[in-house]
Amino acid sequence: MGERLLPVTTPTQQQDVIGEQETMEGRGDDRCPELLDKLRALEDENIALALANDSQREAYEHCLDEVATHVVQALLNQKTSRKL
Repeated sequence: MGERLLPVTTPTQQQDVIGEQETMEGRGDDRCPELLDKLRALEDENIALALANDSQREAYEHCLDEVATHVVQALLNQKTSRKL
């Protein structure tokens, strides 16, 4: 089986996931294929959610940049109008 790691936060958590997968694969338990299928489905969902999160974060950062630009422009316009 190719390694499909969840984007977890620490190397220890990654090793835990790998260890659980290896344990399940080596066990020969009847429910292991179902659990592995569920694990793969959850990994795929997690990846999709991570991609959506990145996309939303980038959109949010872009929006904040636009707001900051408008605030600076408004302050400059206010300063200019006070001088007149």
